Amino acid sequence: MFRLLAKGYNVLVDSEILTVIRVRQQGSISVHNRAENWLRYTELRVKIIQHLRESGQYSGSRAETAMQILFNAIRILYNFNKHDALRIYNTELPKGFQPQPSTNTSSLYCKIYSVFGFSWTERLRHIFRRSL
Repeated sequence: MFRLLAKGYNVLVDSEILTVIRVRQQGSISVHNRAENWLRYTELRVKIIQHLRESGQYSGSRAETAMQILFNAIRILYNFNKHDALRIYNTELPKGFQPQPSTNTSSLYCKIYSVFGFSWTERLRHIFRRSL
């Protein structure tokens, strides 16, 4: 859908969800390689932000929201692919970025992040999770 919007097409969105999801033992792209799926998901957010910048739609609350969404995606990607998560974090998020509490980023995480930064906060999170 993003490619259609980026090319200037109008997209009609229906609030009624009609998607049928079938869970299969083999061949399902949604569970086959979760690391690749999260990398694609995160890279798509990067492309969306680039499009917003190029089209003059990237400012204010829209920019803040886009950065938070990208940060949340990077955090999830870190669980599967630390190298790419750090690469995207270092190249796409502005210096001094401070995440805000969200559905997958707690206020405690944000406080620890403000002291230690992304890489160390993720390391501490993984150490803590392993000890439980």
